[in-house]
Amino acid sequence: MKGKTMSVKTRIDEALAEIKAAAHGHGLDALTRQHLEFAGAHLRAAWIAEDGQTAETPAETHENVARFYRMQERLAGKFAEARARNLEVAQ
Repeated sequence: MKGKTMSVKTRIDEALAEIKAAAHGHGLDALTRQHLEFAGAHLRAAWIAEDGQTAETPAETHENVARFYRMQERLAGKFAEARARNLEVAQ
């Protein structure tokens, strides 16, 4: 699209594609991937707002992504505990 004018939604779509590609790249640490997920969530909310739909506020978007990561950490902890119990029983 070089040299052509892009709509806001097209520009957001292009940015999301770049973020997705970067997030799936090799060698990124977990914190970097989380930052990319936050950026993608904010861009998706901007796309929704640009489309004329009711979108979350930036604070709501941030909290929803943070809530997902907190839930993921709790589940990982519970899985590790269950695995440890299973290993003890197997011995």
